[in-house]
Amino acid sequence: MNEDPVIIVGGGPAGMVAGLLLARAGVRVQARRWKPTVRMQALQRFAHRRVIEPMLRGEIARAPLAVRLLDRIPLLRRIPGRVLGLGFGRRHVESPLAKDVS
Repeated sequence: MNEDPVIIVGGGPAGMVAGLLLARAGVRVQARRWKPTVRMQALQRFAHRRVIEPMLRGEIARAPLAVRLLDRIPLLRRIPGRVLGLGFGRRHVESPLAKDVS
């Protein structure tokens, strides 16, 4: 058992129970974030291997079509920033307080 959650919550039996609950929640969060993280890293590896590295080495003189389109059409420039900034598999807040406001 990882003792870190117990240390975070505090000692004693109540701290151990709360710590175990915190540890279980951490495992669920890690499982939920795993696939989006792997997808984002795969996208980054693809971009580096297929576009950035060959251009830096001088193997390709002209940027790929997708990169040229991003350069020509300013509206399209938002897409990579949005994907990188927000990532894949975003979570939506589900709160009883939010339902009362709307």
